Amino acid sequence: MNPTAQAALIAGFISLLVAIISFVANRKSLLSQTKRHEQEMQRRLTEKLYDLRLTCYREAFEITEMLVRDVVFKKTVTGEYVNQVYEKLTEWNRTKAGLIMSEESVKSYYRLRGALVSNTRSGPLEKAQIQRLWKAKNNFRRSLRKDVNLLYVEESLHDSDLQ
Repeated sequence: MNPTAQAALIAGFISLLVAIISFVANRKSLLSQTKRHEQEMQRRLTEKLYDLRLTCYREAFEITEMLVRDVVFKKTVTGEYVNQVYEKLTEWNRTKAGLIMSEESVKSYYRLRGALVSNTRSGPLEKAQIQRLWKAKNNFRRSLRKDVNLLYVEESLHDSDLQ
């Protein structure tokens, strides 16, 4: 083989090798940028969800505050009073709050509603009914807090990914 053809083959092979290396490097860079962009987009959406939850959940806590220990255990709670709480909570759920709750919060919301509905008859509530209502209210509030805390957990996981 003549030296000119040999030089051309070597130059062609080196060019092909450089093109392959450039392709792999650019592909990796694009994938990295895409992943970073998706994470930033997800973060912005999470921040919006966080803000909405803080706004809406505050109202739910105010409503369920009507069922605090002093009211439920020390006073005579009537079905009419429980019905007021039920109506306010149902109205709250008809807002955007019903759309932003996690699956666990939705389940605990319906458990609380069930406990409220079963206690709307007139007259004072019995101890077993009060206990069921108390537990359902606490589970609902716990799940709302957990929704907000999940955002903090996600933030700490995101920070550890960056390091």
